[in-house]
Amino acid sequence: MDIHVDLVIAWIINFLILVLLFRKILWDKIVQQVEERKAMLKKLKKADDEYKKMIEFARKESDLIISRAEKRKDALIHEGHLIAEEDKKKIIKEWQYKVELMKADARRENEKLERQLKEEWVDSVKQTSKKVVKRLLKQDKELADDYFWVLVEDLQDRNKVF
Repeated sequence: MDIHVDLVIAWIINFLILVLLFRKILWDKIVQQVEERKAMLKKLKKADDEYKKMIEFARKESDLIISRAEKRKDALIHEGHLIAEEDKKKIIKEWQYKVELMKADARRENEKLERQLKEEWVDSVKQTSKKVVKRLLKQDKELADDYFWVLVEDLQDRNKVF
């Protein structure tokens, strides 16, 4: 194998020319693009970190809001129970008062009816006894005399007591 020195020198010169052209024409643009991509990656990484921070902050805020809402809900439910209990007591008192009035009215009505029944009963007994006595007295004169003497004695006894 024979090495041609002039070809190797030509390749080296060619290679150096290409490297110089590459450096002169493309090197700055490639370096600039690489730097821009590095900067972009850093921004993306920072943005990703910021995004994660914002997501975490939003999660904490939402948890806090939910916690406050649940506490408020519990407070409202408790308040509702208290109001309902007060209303229940109020309604019970009102109805107890109404029941007492109804019982008092019923007692008065009962007493009134009882008096009426007693008066009517006494009157009916008197009327019945009068009818019985009349019939008996009409039939037996001796019994009539005995009855009148008993009445006279009762009247005399009553006058002595007073």
